[in-house]
Amino acid sequence: MPSTAGPAACAAGAAAVSGSIAASRMRGRRRRSIAGAYDAEIPRDVQSPAMNVYHRAGTGRPIRVLWTLEEIGVPYELTVLTAEEMQQEDYLRIQPLGRAPGFVGDDGPLFESSAICLHLAEAYPDAGLLPAAGTYERAQVYQWVFFAMTEIEPPMLEIWHHREAAPQIVDGLLERAQAAVDVLESAIGGREFLVGDRLSVADIIAARVAGFIPAVGAGELGPNVQAYIERHAQRPAIQRALAKVA
Repeated sequence: MPSTAGPAACAAGAAAVSGSIAASRMRGRRRRSIAGAYDAEIPRDVQSPAMNVYHRAGTGRPIRVLWTLEEIGVPYELTVLTAEEMQQEDYLRIQPLGRAPGFVGDDGPLFESSAICLHLAEAYPDAGLLPAAGTYERAQVYQWVFFAMTEIEPPMLEIWHHREAAPQIVDGLLERAQAAVDVLESAIGGREFLVGDRLSVADIIAARVAGFIPAVGAGELGPNVQAYIERHAQRPAIQRALAKVA
């Protein structure tokens, strides 16, 4: 059973993962210290990574967290675990379902990629990834993050899982997914970003989620969404994030 221990135990679990699993299996290529392309701009006293992102090869959600961190430009550590290692008790204290991503920062562990991205954006406001608290623009970011995670991703994943095993339910899922993509198409219009005039967590989540639609056959992208995905895929930060897990 996954652990339901409190914050102190979770913090201990985070340390244990960095110790037992990471020390024995994450040496060499499997464990990397990352400071991105901003080392010269970061004060000497914060050069040592205080954050660890746990990734499993072949999974897409950790990329959202890595992209966010690369946009912010703070040092972090990336630890790649196998599916089996993610079922170990130490890691389950960080991510109780044994999935990726897991995240450990100064305050303790977090899971759920959107929550991690929003937390990081709020913790580093100078990066401009999250509008000021209490503003309409902040609410819009939340709106599009939740929209991508509740209206686009679930039917997309269901289509992927059931296309062969239960094709009779796919048509309804396709209608739901396409309706959500059409909303995104209309919202983007000819705009570069979903909220305001700069990148936000809304774009990081929406672009990554929508980018998987063609691969799983979960609908057709309109020209606005297609251009939006392609434009954001060229950002240096996402390119660095993808290179780290290649």
